[in-house]
Amino acid sequence: MAWLVTGGAGYVGGAVVRALLDAGRRVVVLDDLSTGDRAAVPAGVPLVRASVTDAGAVGQALVEHTVTGVIHLAGRKSVAESMAQPLTYYRQNVGGTVAVLEAMAQVGVRQAVLSSSAAVYGAHEAELIDEDAVPCPTTPYGATKLACEWIVADSARAYGLRHVILRYFNVAGVAVPGLARRADGLLPCAVEAVAQGSSPVVFGRDHPTPDGSCVRDYVHVLDVASAHAAAVEALEAGAGGAVYNVGSGVGYSVTEVLDLIRRETGSDFADDVQPPRAGDPPRVVASVAKIRRDLHWRPRHGMPEIVHDECRVRAAPAPAPDRPAPPPQPQAPHPQPAQRFRSEPGTDAKQGRIVVVSAGVGAGHDGASRELARRLGERGFQVDCLDVLDILSFGRLFCRAYRVVLNRMPWVYGMLFRIALAFRGASPSARALSRKGRRKLLQALPPDTRAVVSTFPLATQLLGPLRRDGELTVPAITYFTDFGVNPIWVAPGVDTYCAGHEVSRAQACALKAADVRVAGRAVSARFRPGSPEVKRRARERLGLPPGRLVLLVAGSWGVGEVVATAAEIAGTGVAVPVVVCAGNKALYRRLQRRRIGRVLGWVDDMPALMHAADVLVENAGGLTALEAMACGLPVLTYRPITGHGTVNAATMDEAGVSTWVRRPDALGPTLVELIEGTRGQEQREAGLALFEADPATVIADAAKGVQPPSTADRTG
Repeated sequence: MAWLVTGGAGYVGGAVVRALLDAGRRVVVLDDLSTGDRAAVPAGVPLVRASVTDAGAVGQALVEHTVTGVIHLAGRKSVAESMAQPLTYYRQNVGGTVAVLEAMAQVGVRQAVLSSSAAVYGAHEAELIDEDAVPCPTTPYGATKLACEWIVADSARAYGLRHVILRYFNVAGVAVPGLARRADGLLPCAVEAVAQGSSPVVFGRDHPTPDGSCVRDYVHVLDVASAHAAAVEALEAGAGGAVYNVGSGVGYSVTEVLDLIRRETGSDFADDVQPPRAGDPPRVVASVAKIRRDLHWRPRHGMPEIVHDECRVRAAPAPAPDRPAPPPQPQAPHPQPAQRFRSEPGTDAKQGRIVVVSAGVGAGHDGASRELARRLGERGFQVDCLDVLDILSFGRLFCRAYRVVLNRMPWVYGMLFRIALAFRGASPSARALSRKGRRKLLQALPPDTRAVVSTFPLATQLLGPLRRDGELTVPAITYFTDFGVNPIWVAPGVDTYCAGHEVSRAQACALKAADVRVAGRAVSARFRPGSPEVKRRARERLGLPPGRLVLLVAGSWGVGEVVATAAEIAGTGVAVPVVVCAGNKALYRRLQRRRIGRVLGWVDDMPALMHAADVLVENAGGLTALEAMACGLPVLTYRPITGHGTVNAATMDEAGVSTWVRRPDALGPTLVELIEGTRGQEQREAGLALFEADPATVIADAAKGVQPPSTADRTG
């Protein structure tokens, strides 16, 4: 059984197809490729090249591919074009919807998701438009979308069609890297204009808005795609008959959007102000409360990320010689482009900025920072993410040396780590080494910063002294990305430490950390437990064999004794190893030559791979181990890398969230016990308990000035 996606080779369609595949669904695409791109359809997904206005072709596709539901995206989408060619829009959009529904009725397909638009609302004075607002489209495009909604509702009454209607607001961002799309809409048109050295067009500066330009709600195409996956899940669970807005819940004016483009590109371009366009409402911003409540969906990507994506894909250049960039400000620039996140208006969070300081060392620190930033953005904060390696003069050299040592001389790293654990002056030495970076970090903090969060030990060693000496006047918080806490993680002056478990908290307290909270862990919401059916679909889609599967990972750099571990797993005869080599191409080639299990390079869809596996074997206690725990996958640590890997292994084992196997002869029996025994179930429960608390709550409270509980009230 499959879902048919009409228009699945288009900009939104390609993203929707991938979201459905990620959710374990089988997908078929129907597209005439008049505006779509064959490259948007993932390998292995059947493509039926036909028009949605051809009911016969649609019906044949439904039957041949055993389709049980349709996501209808195909249609024309330009507001301006619809004003000039209204009949074309009625013929394609309305006629295509009629043809698809006719075919569905004839073959008995009774589930549908309809792509609609905020254009059905027209002009409304409400701050946020909810689904109960009376539709009043002001363009032929909006009128065709409203007509399609009526047709679907009538079909539901006549034929028992269960349906969900999704009204998109302004879709933007990049769905499929490397895949170009036509410039359509303010943001892509503006970025393309800047890339070509011309001025972006602004239609009207006298609208009844704060700066006179139109205000719109921009939503990332990946968030739109995930809304479709949520709608499909709801339909398959028996729901239906609802209309939902798909937006961010935040309005950006045209002027604000252009300012973000200036910031991203460094171009001080002028605006080409033109008269307002007919049918353009001054403000259109979604209320997304209903879809959040019913489908548990929420936007995950902020406007700065959308702008960054558009600028990157359209290769917006540096300023031309005759259009110089603005002069540098006295304040030091952000070491990397800051990311601003906003939550839906109406939350109880006060507006303010939180700065998260991470490090591009592996993926764990940055991964935690991104997720914290997203959660804080949902609470109404603007969030900037800085890389401490760009602040420290030796930062990039440190990163390169660290990687070389881990790969080629791990014994050197282990020796240095043991010295740091035993040497009482390790933390003062780290603070002295990074002293020159303090002023630079302080200058990089915007004036409206309400709190600063470290997710990397050297960042903590910068923040602590600044806070202790009164130069930093807002709370300094450290979020432990490691389970094991070593002395470099602790610095005098830090207000609060966020630990993932009571065992980690006890280690931090032993190092004289001031205020340590068991605050939970933060991983992407994509990582969550899957049902047996989700596992079956994931294995089928990934082409994995039946039987027991062990997912073997070694971080984003693919370090450690991975080949030996893979061979020993295969040698137990208990399970087939599925090895993720990530960015280590040499490791990939070695394993391919050895023909040990299934060998994968870089994997984008780790949630599906974890759903397909029975147990995770890892060697560092990093982000991937946490993601596996969030998926309800038992974790086994084997041959941990020296240094922090060994400390994390011992801490996780003590906490009961992982099992550290120290001897090869215990590997097979432990794998069986974790996959099929009570030990595995107990470990799954302990791992999932890590996510019951939200560290973003601790950080948000600190930024809002909420007093922590007394020592007697704290956990543990």
